[in-house]
Amino acid sequence: MQDYRPNPNGSFNNQPQRTDYREAYQSTAIDTRMDEETLVLAGPGQRIGARLLDSLPIFVIGIVAALIVPSFRNNAELVMLVFIALVLAYLVYQVVLMTKYGQTFGKKLLGIRVVNADGDNPGFVKYVLVREFGYNLILSILGAIPLLGGIISIVALIANLVLLFMVERDRRVLWDLLADTYVVKV
Repeated sequence: MQDYRPNPNGSFNNQPQRTDYREAYQSTAIDTRMDEETLVLAGPGQRIGARLLDSLPIFVIGIVAALIVPSFRNNAELVMLVFIALVLAYLVYQVVLMTKYGQTFGKKLLGIRVVNADGDNPGFVKYVLVREFGYNLILSILGAIPLLGGIISIVALIANLVLLFMVERDRRVLWDLLADTYVVKV
């Protein structure tokens, strides 16, 4: 006699139920991707432009200091202190912008910002300490290795450029991957 009652696995007639393990895994996996309907990824041109705009004030301060220091031979230390103070003031300004709004000066001008996987502002620790300071510290330490350091820096630069154009990887470069952040249009 055949038993037609459903078994606990959901199949009839004691036949084994087929399970698609990929579906089971995907249904329990946590989706950490951004909601693509509300947040639009920033383009490579916007990101490169923002980085260049962020570097511009430091570049201008450096050029001005290089032009002024020779004319103040007696007070060169004072001019260097003013130069250092200006750079530090600019960096503090950038840190405040990054922490409060998820944007630097360049990102603000180009209408992009950094968010975490939930679409929120990553804050001081993720944005400043991990994404900016942590990445640059790691790269500086690796870059200090004789001969190999230069190669590592070039490989990191090339990897960032390649990742920047990879839409399927959400245009996340190495510092974005390190801090688990995204750069989106405002």
